[in-house]
Amino acid sequence: MSVYTPLSHNEICSFFEPFKLGSVLHYEATETGIENTNYFLTSSQKEHFVLTLFESTTDEDLPSFVELMAHLEGANLPIAAPIADANGNRIHKIKNKPAMLCPRLAGKHIQNPSLIHCEQIGTVMANLHLATADYPENSLTDYTLPWAQQQIPSLLAPSKPRPSKPGLSKQEPSNKSDFLSQSDAALLQDISQRCDQFLKTYHELPSGIIHGDLFYDNALFTSSNGQDILSGVIDFYQSGPGFLIYDLAVAANDWCLDNSKSAGEIVLDRNKVNALIGAYEKNRPLNNIEKKAWPQMLVFSAYRFWISRLLNKLKAENNNSVSNHPIKNPNQFRNLMQSNRRYWTL
Repeated sequence: MSVYTPLSHNEICSFFEPFKLGSVLHYEATETGIENTNYFLTSSQKEHFVLTLFESTTDEDLPSFVELMAHLEGANLPIAAPIADANGNRIHKIKNKPAMLCPRLAGKHIQNPSLIHCEQIGTVMANLHLATADYPENSLTDYTLPWAQQQIPSLLAPSKPRPSKPGLSKQEPSNKSDFLSQSDAALLQDISQRCDQFLKTYHELPSGIIHGDLFYDNALFTSSNGQDILSGVIDFYQSGPGFLIYDLAVAANDWCLDNSKSAGEIVLDRNKVNALIGAYEKNRPLNNIEKKAWPQMLVFSAYRFWISRLLNKLKAENNNSVSNHPIKNPNQFRNLMQSNRRYWTL
């Protein structure tokens, strides 16, 4: 389970009491989540909630997040904004870490998205982008391509000196990282340089507040008359300013994979991509610059998540915590990035 900070029964009940929503009838740690600790709660009033304990997000970042969620809730998007307690507070503390309580939205995650699922994600993403068209971008942090470019030095930095071999008195110096293979380091440098050029060429792409992480495990669907209906979008912790088609490309790289391919072969399904974009454009048509930049954005959005997963893996290895933290395989996005390069050439 993804529980970095275990909470006792008394700690959970003490946190819940100021909300005046009854008492905690049942709670359980969630099996999902990479960066935060999450618990599902059921109250004595039979209402369902999610308690999130933030492991790395600072107190300074959360007020902007709360304001964004309230804005999106006011725009009638299917999201769950943090709940205020009886004193109007939405941000709380547990074990000196910030915490929030949100309604638990109905539905479940889709493991094998279909064209129908892709269409609904395209629609809700367009509505989100329209709802935040006038939202102040400087209130949130950009975690997109500029952020990714800033991480390159830490991934390519020389590794720590290795212990000396038997019979030698000194440690062996290392002039390059042994975290990345030679080929991966070269690939990272190459794509980083291309990304720099892309950002210079396409700096006028339409931008705004984006979700930034709308993978299929951040959307919920309920079933009605045999059809899956989008019931909720969650996990806005990567939300911030960014190119709008970056958000769309992030979704495409997860929702639009070709499930017919053999294990290890990661490519996009063009029909799913077309369904995603087609539904999006019914509410917000892409302009000519976005259409021209789209093939490259598929590559660079995969590149961004390759970097973030490499960073998570590096951090875990440096902390000797690989077995305790759920680290997703970086190679998935490296391979998808290469696949997107091959089929949608730069």
